Amino acid sequence: MELLYLSYQDISSLSIPLSDIIRVVENAFRQKGEGLAEMPPKPEFILDRTHLFMRCRLTSRVAMLLA
Repeated sequence: MELLYLSYQDISSLSIPLSDIIRVVENAFRQKGEGLAEMPPKPEFILDRTHLFMRCRLTSRVAMLLA
């Protein structure tokens, strides 16, 4: 898997107006609140001295399917 890292300069060079960013973020939160968008589970990796653990939270939709 390839990871694309965008630096601050990469993002700022796009010259996206702050008003557009605010509008898009507000719309995303509105859709989430209305149940029209879903935040996928995010794996969390925990490393101690001898083990690597991966923990992943279930979304409400997955939890309902499993119930």
